[in-house]
Amino acid sequence: MQMTMNTVPDKVTMLKVVERASHHIKLSWMAPAEINGEAKGYIIEYKENIDRATSLKTVITDPSQTYKKLYNLKSYTEYVFSVWTLNGAGQSSEANTLVESTTTPSVPDEPMILDIKSGSDYANVSWSPSIKEQKNPGKEFMVEYRKEGDSLWQNTKEEPEHNWYNVTDLEFGVKYEFRVVALNHDGDAMKSAVEEHVIGIHPETLASKSSYLSWFIPLLVIFLVILIIVLIIVSCLLYKRNRGGNYKVYEKEKLHGVKYDEEATFDEYIRSENSTFRKSKQGSLEGSNKSGSEDDDGSDSLGAYEDVDPTKFNDDGSFVDSVKNTNTLDVDLINFKNSINMK
Repeated sequence: MQMTMNTVPDKVTMLKVVERASHHIKLSWMAPAEINGEAKGYIIEYKENIDRATSLKTVITDPSQTYKKLYNLKSYTEYVFSVWTLNGAGQSSEANTLVESTTTPSVPDEPMILDIKSGSDYANVSWSPSIKEQKNPGKEFMVEYRKEGDSLWQNTKEEPEHNWYNVTDLEFGVKYEFRVVALNHDGDAMKSAVEEHVIGIHPETLASKSSYLSWFIPLLVIFLVILIIVLIIVSCLLYKRNRGGNYKVYEKEKLHGVKYDEEATFDEYIRSENSTFRKSKQGSLEGSNKSGSEDDDGSDSLGAYEDVDPTKFNDDGSFVDSVKNTNTLDVDLINFKNSINMK
């Protein structure tokens, strides 16, 4: 029976300093390509370069954590940092090592909020320790927050390790203001710019809605303008149709072959002595005998012609066939009546 024995892991790679301040240094690295078993974490050793006999150690038990912030260092002092990998068989045979010095004391750099993500009652705020070139990033950070319109800020406890913090007990759908405060070894503080966020609603969603409204409202306005123009045009056409055009009588007379002088005006007639009408050049209807004869009883209507057959008229009052009358009407009388119907 053959047994496989675990061997120690390879050493970490890409060891570097990502934060360097007066009293702390933050390291980061990459896990080795070959763990040779189950990963157990990392061992970090650091000591002053001029006094290597005295060293400090810290152990990371989470294999996924590939960074560490080391505190309480002396300002403007050179240190040696070494990182080993751990697995079930032990630590790597050799460490990855670098030398770096701390800075002189100063106020902390201004931090910058990178992102805010929220749920129904919380917001996760992440930041960068320095908004510009890193000089003296804060040792610890805390998040201040308040509802929009409030005057007082609330604050979280200090975060010494991570560059993010989960703010809880917030109200869904409410807009909050957030800022990050950097603190150094001496208690000096520097605050970031204020960022706003609505709890439970991602900024991408708000941007999407804003973008939707930015094109929807102008499109709606254009549609309403076009609709109004169409309604105006239709109204004008209906008005013109109901108002203009020739009468039905005129159209029907033309179908029966009656010809009209389109520019002709009304001619008026007077009754002659033989009970017929004649044209009046004076432009009025008048009888030949105004003294009150039997023939002139003040009635100049068509009712005087009693023998006219009503069936000779169609529904719109025009003549269909010849006119039957006890008196003989001349051609002028027919033309006169046709002129009346035409109008």
